Amino acid sequence: TWTDGNGAELSIPLPEVFSNRDLRVLLDVDPFLPDNMKHQTFKVAIEGGTTKTFKISKKTRLSLFVDKNKNSRNRISMRFNFPDAISPAMSDLKSKDTRKLGFRFLRLGITDGRFPTT
Repeated sequence: TWTDGNGAELSIPLPEVFSNRDLRVLLDVDPFLPDNMKHQTFKVAIEGGTTKTFKISKKTRLSLFVDKNKNSRNRISMRFNFPDAISPAMSDLKSKDTRKLGFRFLRLGITDGRFPTT
């Protein structure tokens, strides 16, 4: 699924087993990179925490730690920002696709936060 625009929000209900535990959010993303772009900027804040910024130039797995103190509502919320999103029409005069593409989300997973996963 491609992002369309400069931002997105996602809120996921969690099973009881994940309550009050450190978690790790795994995101597999692929940037939209027209010929004139070397990377896309990917920003994410989880549960209102500090925004993490990544410059991504190829398909990538992001591994984001969520402290148990931020995970007490049986839900995890993420806010994304894609400041470099661009439409194919803006990058290629032959395209009529006006969606502002940033990233293709390939996979999202949530695991136990005690074990780093790459």
